[in-house]
Amino acid sequence: TEPIGVLSPGAGFRALPTPDTNSPLCRWVATGGGGMGELWATVARKLGDVKNNVWVSNLERTKSGTWRVLDGRGGLLAEVDYVVVAHNGKCADRLMAKAGVPTIHRLLQCKFSPKVTAPTKMHLSSLWMCIAVFDKPLGLPWAGAEIEQHPVLSWAGNNSKKPGLRHQSSYEAWTLLSTRQFGTANKCPQEDIPVAKRAQVTDLMVQAFYQAAGLITADGRGPQPVHTFVQLWGAAVPLNVLGGGVPSVLDSNSAVGVCGDWFTSPCIEGAAESGLHLADTIAEDAALRQPAGAANVPATESVQVASEPVFSAFVSHSIGDVPLDDEALERSKASAVRAVATTAVKNAPPRRERAAGKSTKRNGSNSKGRVQRPHSAHDD
Repeated sequence: TEPIGVLSPGAGFRALPTPDTNSPLCRWVATGGGGMGELWATVARKLGDVKNNVWVSNLERTKSGTWRVLDGRGGLLAEVDYVVVAHNGKCADRLMAKAGVPTIHRLLQCKFSPKVTAPTKMHLSSLWMCIAVFDKPLGLPWAGAEIEQHPVLSWAGNNSKKPGLRHQSSYEAWTLLSTRQFGTANKCPQEDIPVAKRAQVTDLMVQAFYQAAGLITADGRGPQPVHTFVQLWGAAVPLNVLGGGVPSVLDSNSAVGVCGDWFTSPCIEGAAESGLHLADTIAEDAALRQPAGAANVPATESVQVASEPVFSAFVSHSIGDVPLDDEALERSKASAVRAVATTAVKNAPPRRERAAGKSTKRNGSNSKGRVQRPHSAHDD
């Protein structure tokens, strides 16, 4: 199996040792033909009634404390006990601006930039993704590489070398990811990319791949792809994380929760751990509400977010937190530890336990599902 490593100008490719399966440096790939989406598709099948590709335009709180989820025409999509915002960028900002939960909305306000310029807002980078398919193997001795000090590319990976592929083919498909700077310089409406811009970005990224990988021949050309696809990822990798190290936020008073990789670690693992943490918190909150079914009665403490929350710049590679060696892993953990605490937990009023009717008060220090320590996405 071809290795994963780092491609540096002048130094060429440097392969990194394959970590042991018990190492926090080990990465896992979803198999079964669906890519990473196979993970979420499996979960959705087990949950049952999951509706995908549904545009939510508005949220309304009812007198009983539930939420009405509405489409663009005001039609009712669902009435739910909890709302989870597992998204960032302009869409999440606009949705929550009208929901009447200002503290949650403040967290979701963001800025698009290739670097962090203000500590009070989430910063999102923009990246271009290009797929280039070749009718025969390129003969490169590596399957994936972080590309250092390059103005256009930050990553190149051979999709055909992913483990567990159902179909073998003589074709090779490569995924190319741009740098943040290139993404910003070439930003356009991602839902309607102009034809000329699509062609320009495709050519620049493919040619950069040839140059970085040493594929340019004596005549100054490289292998010709038989198919290409390019897409702008407008709200891509977060450049900072919310201070305090909390993996998610649940406002029990409004029954609105927020999760995402921008809480602790900008990567798929960080997003998954944040979502799992919020799911556990909601399950606990729902189980403790009194009386049963009264969604407007908070059962657990609410997290109060500062009016000007502080985000901490995250030390990571250009495409997110992908520490490939021990030194990078330690930098990643140190970044999470340095995060500045900006959330405070407010104890809920005493409540009666369902069985015994006793009054209890939550101290918020060791609550299941409410992690109160600096957290790295690589913690087990």
